[in-house]
Amino acid sequence: MTQEFEVKILWGAYPENDAELQTYKFKTIAEMEAFKQGISEACGWNDYQIMTEREYKEWKEFKKNGYTNQLKQIEMSKEVYQCPVCDCHNTEAQHDYPHMSECNACGSEWITETGEITLDAYKDVS
Repeated sequence: MTQEFEVKILWGAYPENDAELQTYKFKTIAEMEAFKQGISEACGWNDYQIMTEREYKEWKEFKKNGYTNQLKQIEMSKEVYQCPVCDCHNTEAQHDYPHMSECNACGSEWITETGEITLDAYKDVS
């Protein structure tokens, strides 16, 4: 009986919940390494993941719990660093509330991830 070498791949930069782990078998290590090199050259850095069965099970659990979708939304969201009240770029995250931003020019505050204004310094402060 000859020894087989295998590579398991999860295809896609953001695989869907029902993505299946694909197994590729080779007769020699050289063939397997050539296959992996070809994937790397063809796909770039983030279109696939080589993983073990255990890693795949962990990924499936991660996806099932919705963490990947949450991370993807955060990654794709446009965080607001420019003051939505006075259009100033002189802003900073608040020390006690890192998801809140404050304008150093007018004093307005907003939720960094959405730009929703929580304190309009021109309207709310008299």
